[in-house]
This record gives sequence, C-alpha cells and structure tokens, in this order.
Amino acid sequence: MATTCNMSDELLTESMWIGFPCSPCKKGGIIVEASKYCEECGENMCDGCLRFHQRFAATSDHTVSVISKTLVPKERITEVTIPTYSTSSPYEITGMCFVRRGEKLALLLTERYSLFVKIMDMNSNKVVSSVSIQSEPYGVKHLPESDKLAVTSLDTQEIVFIEIDDELNLRIIQRVKIPQSCRGLDVISGPFNDNIVLVSGGHKHDTNKGSVNIYGVVNNPDGIQLFPLKKFQLQSFRPNLKSYQTLYPKNVTIDSLRKKIYVSDGRGVLVLDFAGKSQGTFSDPKLDRSRGICCDLDGNVYVGGEMSANILKFDCHGNLIGEIADKRVGLKSPFSMCFDSSTKTLVIGSQNENVIRILRL
Repeated sequence: MATTCNMSDELLTESMWIGFPCSPCKKGGIIVEASKYCEECGENMCDGCLRFHQRFAATSDHTVSVISKTLVPKERITEVTIPTYSTSSPYEITGMCFVRRGEKLALLLTERYSLFVKIMDMNSNKVVSSVSIQSEPYGVKHLPESDKLAVTSLDTQEIVFIEIDDELNLRIIQRVKIPQSCRGLDVISGPFNDNIVLVSGGHKHDTNKGSVNIYGVVNNPDGIQLFPLKKFQLQSFRPNLKSYQTLYPKNVTIDSLRKKIYVSDGRGVLVLDFAGKSQGTFSDPKLDRSRGICCDLDGNVYVGGEMSANILKFDCHGNLIGEIADKRVGLKSPFSMCFDSSTKTLVIGSQNENVIRILRL
C-alpha cells in the first residue's frame, strides 16, 4: 500500500544524495531516508510510513527488517551478464581476481562446470578472452613475481598456469599435479618468488578433513616447479566438532601486511598466522554457510553467506562492521569475490546465475 508521511523535520531535498529513499514517500514526490524494509511489499520505509503501514490489518503482520547503514545502495551496484557457452550444466563462478595490464584493469573468472577461465575488461564490462582448461577450474590468482595466473583444478588435483598478454589473451602453459584436491587459493609474494596458499577438504579425493597447503613457486627454464613448504590441518581449529563432522574449507584470502590467513569453512572464518598458529575464529548470526571471502588493504574482511545471500564486512580483529549487500539487491549464494583497492570496487560471483555484481564502495 503506497502511503506518504508529512514530516517536515525528515524532509530532504532532491539535491541531497539518499542511499535508501522511503518508497511510499518517493511516490508522493518526497525524498526521505528510509530506516526499515518490508519483506512482503519489497519497499523501503521511513518511520512515519511504517507506522501508517502497520495500522492496516492486511499489512500489520508483514516482516520488517532494519536497513543497515552499511548497505551499498542499488545505484552503486552494477550487474554484468557473463556470456555462457552451455545451458545444460549448472553455473558457478567459483573464483575471481583482478589483474592489471598497463592502464587496463581486468577481472579473471573461473566457471567450474563450463570448464572455462574468462577475462573481462573492467572499462567496458565485457568478456574479451577465454580458455577452457578441460577440467573443473575453481580458484584463480595472479602471481606477481612470475606474472602468470594460477588456477586450481578441483577434479584433477592440479594447478594450471596461464599466461596473459597485453591484449588480455589467455594461454595455458603448464599443468602441475599436487597430492590433494584444491579449492580456493591466494598468493603470498616474496622478494624472489611467489608462495601459493590453497585450501583443500570436503571432496572425494581428500583423506583429510580440511587443510591449508603452502607451495613455493619456482620458475625454471624448463618450466614451473612447486615445492611443498607447509601444511596445516584445520580440524583442531574447530575443537567442538564431533568426530564424524568434516570441515569444508572453500576459499582463502591473505592479509600480507598483517600476516594473516583467513579461511571460510562454512561455519564462519578461521584465522591463522603464517606459521599456522590459530588466531581465532569469527562469524555472525546473519552469516549462514560462509563461502566467498576477500580482504582490502585496510585489513577489512568481506565474507559471503551462501544460504543467507549476503555479504558481511568485518575488521581485522573479526568485529562486525556491517552488512553491505543482501538479497534486496538481487544477491544469490555468493560463491566468490575480490576487491580492488585502487578503485574501491568489490565484485561478487554467485551460484546458479551467470551474473556478477560490481559494488562501488
């Protein structure tokens, strides 16, 4: 029901930017900041309109939620459809990362079931190149020292290395077998070489119940070699788990400045230092089945809830800053995400849709 309130102390002019205007007031030509959201009506409401809304029997029992001050308004979210080559298989964007080529900022995407790695020009928001790795790609990261892409192959227990040229063309150069399945990955860059940090567990190939594995990357004339450096079993980080319960680490992100490793394991976030020592865990009741994860240069951690269909922002100590996106902006099962600090852009990939969402924070 569209109603408008007339509260002069709440009125704001059109020239003032409003992130979440009250929907009924806006229909009446008045711009007022909303504080609540009606789930059934799909409308934002100021306090005055909400009181009016709740007086009617037909709408008095509607579910109303508070609009978080940290939510990113729809006006700062861009949806981009990624061309798909198959309509018969499920669609999952399981990994993504940014890479720069001169003035070009590009986004790499892995599509698990289509078997493709794709690259999108962020200036045009168009896919300009792709390559099939002939297996299930999961995570993807750029290796700064070797200037190559590392892609985890979930079903073949491999890391696939890909070259990217100045025109954003992709070419597979090598596949390296590893002794466990591999899901999400990130990179610790050293002065002379890159170290790949990947998570495994929860797959038919795994004999462990979840681990973090670190490999050194060495570029030789005859190809890339991986050297196992460290392996951290994650079961001990959840001491209250029953013996039959399994950790399902899906993604990992690295805060190199603070030397922290963050792992999303479905129950929240595990925090390790670079020596593998536990730095605690964190989560929130609003977060249901943590999946996608990334961090920014300020140490903030962004975590996606697969079942809660939202993105929560935490500080480097695991304190909740707020919810920045949810299903009200069309978010569905956020599987992957990445952050570019130079443009303050967060990109989110989801399950069962070939759409990414670009948030300008």
